[in-house]
Amino acid sequence: MMIFDSRHLFIDNHVVAGAEANSGWHLTDRGSVAWAVHVFGALWNRAARGSSVPVGGATTGRQRQILVELEACCTTQQAARRLGFGERTITKELSALRTALGVRTPYQVMAWWATSPGRDLP
Repeated sequence: MMIFDSRHLFIDNHVVAGAEANSGWHLTDRGSVAWAVHVFGALWNRAARGSSVPVGGATTGRQRQILVELEACCTTQQAARRLGFGERTITKELSALRTALGVRTPYQVMAWWATSPGRDLP
């Protein structure tokens, strides 16, 4: 599902059997798009639930460097190479961050990072 300007909704085809693999629907109905925006917001808030960690103690400088690389769509291997760290260091730092935030997955960490005030720290 992709939402643009809260006016356009693009969804995969789940209706027409035998349709092309990449087919879908473009919806502009205000009610349908508003519903999708609402559902997305609810799911986003649910994913970011662990985000009440204090700014000063939430991340280390190294963790912030790693999160910036992951945010730029780097894999953990690419982030390790770009930062000059071992891949195990990246894994350990992300594990420590998951524990500190009280979340279980890297996706939850990145959802938290998207709204974290710590993004502005060096």
